[in-house]
Amino acid sequence: YSSSPDSCVRTRKRPRNRGNKPRHGLSTDASVAKFLLDRILLFVAMVAAEINAACSTPPSLRELITHCCE
Repeated sequence: YSSSPDSCVRTRKRPRNRGNKPRHGLSTDASVAKFLLDRILLFVAMVAAEINAACSTPPSLRELITHCCE
């Protein structure tokens, strides 16, 4: 008698877990994508700051930087 409720509980739990796994996967993908986007935006901001700094430096250093970047 006690074994039949266990089997019912087990069979009920399995489909629920399967149903949740894709949702968890999507949420983690979204959080990873957001994290990567934040990192990219931060990197772009840093590069922009470097370019601004390079443009405000004396011409010799600016020429050196543009030569290295080509």
